[in-house]
Amino acid sequence: MAFQSLLQRGWQVRYLCLLDRNVYRTVNLVQNMLEYTSMGVYLPRYFTTGYATLPAATDLLVIPGVGGAWLYAAHAADRADAGIIVRNQQQVRAMMEHAAQLERQTLPLATPPARHGTGHATANPVIAIREAEDNSGGRLLFKYGLSLFTQPKAWFTEAAAPQASGLAMTAEQWEISRQNQSQRVAAFERYVQHDEYRDICPLSALESLIRDGVYPRDDIFFERTQGPRRCLEHLRNTVAVLQENPLYSIGFIDDRRLAPPGSAANRRLDSMWQVTGDGSVFLATWVPDAAGRLVSANLHITEHNVAQGFREYFEQLWNKIPPADHERDAVIRRLNHEIKELERRIARAKA
Repeated sequence: MAFQSLLQRGWQVRYLCLLDRNVYRTVNLVQNMLEYTSMGVYLPRYFTTGYATLPAATDLLVIPGVGGAWLYAAHAADRADAGIIVRNQQQVRAMMEHAAQLERQTLPLATPPARHGTGHATANPVIAIREAEDNSGGRLLFKYGLSLFTQPKAWFTEAAAPQASGLAMTAEQWEISRQNQSQRVAAFERYVQHDEYRDICPLSALESLIRDGVYPRDDIFFERTQGPRRCLEHLRNTVAVLQENPLYSIGFIDDRRLAPPGSAANRRLDSMWQVTGDGSVFLATWVPDAAGRLVSANLHITEHNVAQGFREYFEQLWNKIPPADHERDAVIRRLNHEIKELERRIARAKA
């Protein structure tokens, strides 16, 4: 909270990180960055030496004109549990010069989605994801909900943005986003003929959709809560997409299998991340701003070690899913069962 408060007060934070082969550390490191990107000038960078391993943990913190701290491992090699505080300004300047030397060995880790003109902040993430997906190689997706590719195409022909979506979208932004989503579906239909696409969806998200019609916040093309008929249309289309595309799979994972105890990975409401065939990693979630309102936070990363870390993490999650929750025929049977239940519910409501 103190770190977030500093960003909100206008501080600039330059964070230099060393990547290693710990998949959970990489995923947690990147996902934690999401909370800071929307709060101020937060500039994460990574050392360009590829994967690295230090004999013992060490950290450097420098605040110009205030002080600095060396943090190091004294009692355990894997964590910095001791340190030295420096307030002498000559020594602080020397630490700053050392930090500058370190920064020269780094590159930006995350970049905001590319801007296409002005005033398109809402549409930019959709554009960046569309450009990355318009390459062969397939895609791995984790999302608290069913993916775009399962949604009926007719949903993207609606003329205007939903009024209560919580997003301030101009007519131009809406049209840009709608067109890019349609292009993403077209790219999927083109590449899924020879590339594998896999989605992981938490069971709680599927149950929330079926029981209450609740969709994740990043589904910006319709209201968050939909009626049973709309959900029924979606589930029927999901079954059709699975049946028509043998290289497309959905796995439903128990929320308790998502991450080790104490891990931040995938514990955020409405989070999404994906790895595309060109090695791009996209992450998105919703975080409170200074006024307490939820705003979108997005990261786009092309560093190959991070992409590989997310691929490995996806495989670990996928392997935790029982066959009954990711094998094609079993998933189709499950969805068809839910479709019949929804049909009965709708019929009872009409009676």
